[in-house]
Amino acid sequence: MNDTVSLHIGDLVWAKMKGYCAWPGRIVEASDHLQKSRKTEKSQCVYFFGTHNYAWIEDNNVYPYLDYKDQMLKLGKPKTTFDRAVNEIEAYMKDPTASETIITPARKKSLPKVRQSITSADESIVKEEIAEDINDVASGVEEDEIETPKKVVAKVPVKKNSTQKKSKVMSAKKKAEVDSGDIEIPPPKRARVSSSNLLARNHSINNNNNDSISSSEMVSQKEYSSPVPRSRVARAVIDRPEIIYTKPEYSELDVKTITDTLKSKKITASTSKFGFIGLGIMGSGIVKNLINSGHEVYVYNRTKDKTLKFEEAGATVLITPSDVVENSDITFSCVSDPQALRDTIFGTYGVSSLQPELAQGKGYVEMTTIDADTSRDIESALTSIGMQYLEAQIHGTKEQAEEGKLIILAAGSKQIFDSCQTCFEAMGRNSFFVGETGNATKMNLVLQAISGVTIAGLADSLALAKRSGLKTEKVMEILSNTNLKSDLIMDKGYAMVEGRYHHVNLPLQHLQKDLRLATNMADSLNHPLSLTAIANEAYKNCRRVGLGESDASAIHYRALN
Repeated sequence: MNDTVSLHIGDLVWAKMKGYCAWPGRIVEASDHLQKSRKTEKSQCVYFFGTHNYAWIEDNNVYPYLDYKDQMLKLGKPKTTFDRAVNEIEAYMKDPTASETIITPARKKSLPKVRQSITSADESIVKEEIAEDINDVASGVEEDEIETPKKVVAKVPVKKNSTQKKSKVMSAKKKAEVDSGDIEIPPPKRARVSSSNLLARNHSINNNNNDSISSSEMVSQKEYSSPVPRSRVARAVIDRPEIIYTKPEYSELDVKTITDTLKSKKITASTSKFGFIGLGIMGSGIVKNLINSGHEVYVYNRTKDKTLKFEEAGATVLITPSDVVENSDITFSCVSDPQALRDTIFGTYGVSSLQPELAQGKGYVEMTTIDADTSRDIESALTSIGMQYLEAQIHGTKEQAEEGKLIILAAGSKQIFDSCQTCFEAMGRNSFFVGETGNATKMNLVLQAISGVTIAGLADSLALAKRSGLKTEKVMEILSNTNLKSDLIMDKGYAMVEGRYHHVNLPLQHLQKDLRLATNMADSLNHPLSLTAIANEAYKNCRRVGLGESDASAIHYRALN
């Protein structure tokens, strides 16, 4: 700061702490405890708006608010807390009496009383907020710049006696009294809070703050303990936008409706009997087209309820995977995860439990996304009891499965591949035979890696566009007129722009699993896969915060934060 500018208690300023951008504040009178932590005479005790903390700031890092306002606003980080701090200081400038009371360290003993009734749930929120603010000092804030009390006592103010005036704002039902007392907070300890609890708590606090309570009736909860500045890591978690998690929505599948795509194919169904294990997101659409194209189908699913509508459409429901194989000439399997696949093949009443005399000559087609080694292990187990094996990896989305527009990549038994041609025609637009067992799984993982990296790059780009002030709808409109346009980019791009993360077309957790398998394959070959590995970590981060069951476009939410 310029030496010619004098600073006084009550001045509104920009204060710069180490590791932080310049922050709106007000010079206040320091308490005796803060006076002891003062390192140099040329420093000021500053109260920070937005975060409601105090710190000693050297004079050369304190700037008059109005003189440097335009400059500091450009340098400030566009975060929720920073914006809130600017709004608070502007409101204070307009009407200091109507704004929230600035509580200086010297005035802690005369805090205003809260006249709102406080429930036990509200008390727990206050405790958590106080503890969180104290815990956040554990990282990123220098000790010589802040007040670090050994014990923090948070007052929960209440009405002490009946002689006090009753609030005219509150109704008679809201005048319940709460016993006064001190809440002792233990020494700082780094708290671990799950993302789901954090989001729910933030949502609850936001709702409470929206209640019609006058500023003179209630003091901000964060002012009870004069919390110290949060670290940058903690603030990044707290300030991120809320996401209201909803259960993923899947459009109801109408099994009996024949799509125009299937009608145009004019398929003559094979006379063979076909089994199908797994009626999940992809499997249900595939079985629908098998039934509507005239094939005789036997089905099994771990969840009995999912089989009912297929039974009504003409499929035969059996109770174990081995029953399906026994009654079918060729059995397809399309399950969601490795554990389900192991149960299907090696579990009690699994496919491999079938007696050799019953399994002899039957075909088995694995459509679950797996790696080449797992596929070869399954082939070895099934050929040992006389069955023929074909891996048929499917590339596409839920909608494409329902429309019969998948791409099928097959490897293994050419005889089984030829016998399944009418089925593949009903399932997809093209089928390819790529050689020996393992080749189809490798090919599919390569394609899935391309899809995963593309979606992640699209999410980053749209997040950049939004942060820079561009309209993402306009970005997608322009993108649709370039040679970058594709069904994948347009579908996921508009899902990101509109925030349709819960309308699941390609589950994020399934795509992340495929990227993990791709990186594992690269590891086995000592081949670097840097972009795919980075994308895989981004999807894993989404799963960590509860977005695994959402659509893959939900990666855009994480890119925004």
